[in-house]
Amino acid sequence: MKQLEPNKTVERYDQLRRRADQDGQKPRLHGNHVLTSSEKQMHREIAVMMRLEHPHVVKLIEVIREVEKNKLYMVLEYMEGGEVKWKDPNGGPLNSLDQANRIFRDALLGLEYIHSQGIVHRDIKPANLLMSADRRSVKLSDFGVSACLTPLFSPFADRVPPGEEQFGPRFLEEPKAFAGTPPFMAPEVCTTTSPDASQQGTPTAIKSSPKRVDGELKFAVDIWALGVTYYCLLFGSLPWDPESYPDLPNVGRQYRMFKDICEQPFPVPEFMGNDRVPTGGRGPWDTDELYHGQNVIGILTQMLEKDPEKRATIGYLKVVARLFSDTPV
Repeated sequence: MKQLEPNKTVERYDQLRRRADQDGQKPRLHGNHVLTSSEKQMHREIAVMMRLEHPHVVKLIEVIREVEKNKLYMVLEYMEGGEVKWKDPNGGPLNSLDQANRIFRDALLGLEYIHSQGIVHRDIKPANLLMSADRRSVKLSDFGVSACLTPLFSPFADRVPPGEEQFGPRFLEEPKAFAGTPPFMAPEVCTTTSPDASQQGTPTAIKSSPKRVDGELKFAVDIWALGVTYYCLLFGSLPWDPESYPDLPNVGRQYRMFKDICEQPFPVPEFMGNDRVPTGGRGPWDTDELYHGQNVIGILTQMLEKDPEKRATIGYLKVVARLFSDTPV
């Protein structure tokens, strides 16, 4: 639902709720209706979220149809703490090491659950992690570009009007292969095609030619994106940032970033968290003072492994995450 002031949001919700009750209808599709691309995306997101219920996944409360405007509204659990922030005004990390670890643990548990349901999020990043009012709980949100490893049907297939049953349930095809936020994309889905400078003589587009990722290897893209997210929380910066190449045009920056994602290791700053815990670089870690640095850099190395077949799994990460605290994972 459109973001409004709290009182206006409640007022708008009540208005839509009354209209839906008066119409006596739940959202449904006519069998011969051709979905637009935006409708397909919304129906996919609804179908995915209807499958999910977990303490670390934002809950879909209900879907309301506004008949006069032929619109659907998704009513979601309200996360008063808003999206996870990770950079302070000076470009440093906003969170302490403990806070970063807590956010990481919650996101990891949410990710484990959606993977168990056959869902690949494909856009894990701080902006898609929402916090509770007390900022002690984090939940995954925004399943608009998620993929499902099992057939996904329209959530309204059982509400097709009488006489239109011959059209059958609507199968919602997989979204496009090239999806997500570029700095958080795994090497296996990054394009390695040079910028296309043929359009009007200027480099205005990148040819999307990601490698095909099948089966359970699709889950590895979420592990990579969570690794990049964890890096942002720890260091207040992206490991690979298109803004690092100011002399290149925008499309050139993205291509160069993709190239570095595929070929270059992530940089290791000297300190992590706003409490400036030393990392010890890439080792050797020969003092007790560098215990946390050894654990964290080791986890990032496993999560940001270029080869998806060798990348860390959820099970491995749950084991090592126990090193952070006594909180069960």
